[in-house]
Amino acid sequence: MKISHAQLRKFHATWNEAGKFLSKTMNKAEIEEEKQEILRLAGVMPDKAGRYSSKRLTGSKLSTALDLIETTILGKPNQKRRTEGLVFQIKNLGLDSAYLDAICRDRFSAENWQEIGADKLQKLFYTAKTRARQMATI
Repeated sequence: MKISHAQLRKFHATWNEAGKFLSKTMNKAEIEEEKQEILRLAGVMPDKAGRYSSKRLTGSKLSTALDLIETTILGKPNQKRRTEGLVFQIKNLGLDSAYLDAICRDRFSAENWQEIGADKLQKLFYTAKTRARQMATI
């Protein structure tokens, strides 16, 4: 399934940021080659000429391409996947969301536990895991 125009704009905005960063050390041809490689690694199918186009991205391939750009070119930590994984793990502990919000307010001065960053989520996970274990023994 093709991606929406908003998703395509997100790719282009992220790529433009990467292009500006790369332009400090690469020429236009090298930057385009880098883009082609990112799209290839993301799993985009080439056209008849063997070129890779962002218009051929699908949802999962878009996510992969954005992750590759952000982590390999821009040097950003992969917070999105870490955050999603931690939220999943915390939800599976079986604690009430209101209880998790209370812990979050107490420890991090944040109202909603699902809106804190990955570093705080990691700390919340350890706390919640300990509390879930304590509740199970009562």
